[in-house]
Amino acid sequence: IDDVEPGEVHHSKEIDTPPSHPAARPMLSSQKVHVSTAAKQQKQKQVSQGMQQFQQCLAYTQWLQMMQVSGPELVRMMKATCTDGVLKGKPTPAYSQMCEAIGAAASPYVIEGPDWSPDALCTDVMRVFDESGVGLR
Repeated sequence: IDDVEPGEVHHSKEIDTPPSHPAARPMLSSQKVHVSTAAKQQKQKQVSQGMQQFQQCLAYTQWLQMMQVSGPELVRMMKATCTDGVLKGKPTPAYSQMCEAIGAAASPYVIEGPDWSPDALCTDVMRVFDESGVGLR
């Protein structure tokens, strides 16, 4: 600009280019609220589905206890909830591992005889679901 002669016109336009990756840009407060709300809704959905799964597990394990299922038969019946899926299709490795882990979660209840706790067993089974990454996401 120092070399500009009188009467010459130079047009310069500064272009403010945003970073190429959207995550590098600062969020507007309205975007933060939207993301926060979406994350909360997803978490609420997972909690709701988790509670539904727990209630289904509890209904099943209470029925097993009412039918006086205990010992190794309890482990077999718990594994049967997912074994069919393993045998009928091509399960993912994570699903197969989860199915085995359900059996492992039920194993400590073998020694409790008929006095095993449906609530405790379902808590252990839900932990297997959470750790496996299969299901709720």
